[in-house]
Amino acid sequence: MASWPAAVRESSRSSWKVGMVRRMSLLCCEYEKPTLSLVHRRQQRRSPGERRAPTPQGDLMKQMIETDAAQVKEWVDDGSAVIIDVREADELAQARVPGAIHDPMSAFDPNLIAGHDGKKLVFMCAKGMRSLQVGTYLLQNDMIDEAYNLGGGIQAWAMAGGALETG
Repeated sequence: MASWPAAVRESSRSSWKVGMVRRMSLLCCEYEKPTLSLVHRRQQRRSPGERRAPTPQGDLMKQMIETDAAQVKEWVDDGSAVIIDVREADELAQARVPGAIHDPMSAFDPNLIAGHDGKKLVFMCAKGMRSLQVGTYLLQNDMIDEAYNLGGGIQAWAMAGGALETG
């Protein structure tokens, strides 16, 4: 253990466990030396509040961009964005955004979003979780270059005064 810092060596004499050396900004254990990739992997696991998932290749630039309903409404009104609704058909019958592309998560077809080059792709569901998953999947598999997630989903859209249809 001569290669470990003194603070770690001293704490190792007792029952040292992962996380006791937080002040050193290293996430390590007594069996593995901290490497950049190890620290990065552990930081990813230890941030449950993080809503942006990096791609498996570590390309941190390809992440969903969370945006609010007011911003999406502006984009839709000026024609610079298209909404992809990933909710299921029964949810769509209750309320839907006029002009949105319906592509349910259970049977998602990436071909339905083709042909919208130059427009922002905004993914939407009831609350924002399924749309986050779909958009992240498309980004990770290089099917799209940029994706936005409507935080709060259709509920946030309605509260921002966005148009809705029923039936």
